[in-house]
Amino acid sequence: MKLWKNGVFHTMLNENDTKYQMATDQGYIIGFDNQVEGLEFDEVINLRGYHVYPGFVDAHLHLLGFGQKLSRPNLMNIKNKKEAIRIIKDAYHNEPLFVEGYFESGLTKDDLNQISQTHPIMIRHNDYHSLTVNQVALDMINLKDSNGVLTEEDAQMAMDNYPKHSDQELDKILENSISKLTPNHSKN
Repeated sequence: MKLWKNGVFHTMLNENDTKYQMATDQGYIIGFDNQVEGLEFDEVINLRGYHVYPGFVDAHLHLLGFGQKLSRPNLMNIKNKKEAIRIIKDAYHNEPLFVEGYFESGLTKDDLNQISQTHPIMIRHNDYHSLTVNQVALDMINLKDSNGVLTEEDAQMAMDNYPKHSDQELDKILENSISKLTPNHSKN
């Protein structure tokens, strides 16, 4: 067990709530100030007046992006080209198609052209920086002489030109995302 003393511990309960010593055991807080009196410690750390705040975590989630990923066909863990083509064909319903999670298995523009020559098909690679697309998607961005594998700027340009969701579709995608993250969530 450790005693951290001579510090100013900000508990964040309110802006004026501070403590001056803290006990921890295996990374867990045991108590503050008079709660730790009389305990035996393996180590005593003198903070010499430094301030200590709870751990801050810089994490965020793109709720719409997460919802889109949930609503799209996903090739995650599919390493076989024939299986990937089967999943794409099953998902294609004579409208634009965006597929997530592609791991390189040899898909080409020609494979996607056999599925549709009238609607864009975009297969996002698992690195989130690349796409494999059909000729319709290439024509949307006026990219000639391409094998259909797009990286960085070209991939972003293709995604920017992919048909946008309606407000109603975005509402549904957002609700799906929230429901997945909070299983007990219900619409008001």
